[in-house]
Amino acid sequence: MSAVLNKKYQYLLYLPLLLVFGFTVVYPLIYSLYISFFSYDIIRPDMTSWVGLGNYLAALSDPVVIRATINTIIFILISVVLQMAVGIALALLVHKEFNKTNILEALLLFPAFLTPIAAGFMWRWLYNPDFGLINYLLRLVGLAGLNWVGQSSTAMLSIIIVEVWRLFSFVFLLTMAGMRALPTEAFEAALVDGANYWQTLRYVTFPYLKPVLLAVLTFRIIDGFKAFAVFYAITGGGPGISTEILSLQIFKQGLRYFDIGKSAATTWLFLILLSLVAMVLIKLKFKEDTY
Repeated sequence: MSAVLNKKYQYLLYLPLLLVFGFTVVYPLIYSLYISFFSYDIIRPDMTSWVGLGNYLAALSDPVVIRATINTIIFILISVVLQMAVGIALALLVHKEFNKTNILEALLLFPAFLTPIAAGFMWRWLYNPDFGLINYLLRLVGLAGLNWVGQSSTAMLSIIIVEVWRLFSFVFLLTMAGMRALPTEAFEAALVDGANYWQTLRYVTFPYLKPVLLAVLTFRIIDGFKAFAVFYAITGGGPGISTEILSLQIFKQGLRYFDIGKSAATTWLFLILLSLVAMVLIKLKFKEDTY
């Protein structure tokens, strides 16, 4: 009897966690969904009026939101591909040439220790067209400096460089962990069969690493949708709207223009898009795991 009671009451231990989760996640989500159907005036809540799907239609037809969505997709595609390429290449190099060098691994992980906002302000100084270090080095070798974040042609590329520098270490770390867990028997068999390094890499290393790399890719894409601090610190979405992304646009709608209803509606459209992408990636990961 006491065992049954203990099993019954043990669920009370989850109550504090459920309360915190409810107040910090569930309630804000439900309330934001409610607000998204209203024209909500944060200064005069008594002037709030029902607009139905008006905020959603306004967000879907807003050229700034559309441009922010395109910018978000471009940013994720380019930055994630570069993060994966740099992280995997460095993992292969370190694993092959410096397998026992922990100091080098620590140095490569250093950018991940910086907070996004700190990294953003640091690179904003480096990109400064007048006294930034990057233009100074370019002038030393006889090249003209650029207004890196002050012109639309280079602003997005500049932020992508920052994100690749800051987050390639995540790919590097998990790829290194995956490589160290690979079975040695397969590599010994490849060596006996006379396979060279590139053949071993193609037919042994990458097939075994495929589930790990797919999981890393999933994390990086989902995390890319949540990028905000670096954009806010370096360009604020400018020049114009050339680096405006969805998370930044939602922030501006709600806390700069005080259009809370439209901000909530854009947030839910953003969540739907992110959920669809996550479902596709998880389905690919599940299909890979079943093989």
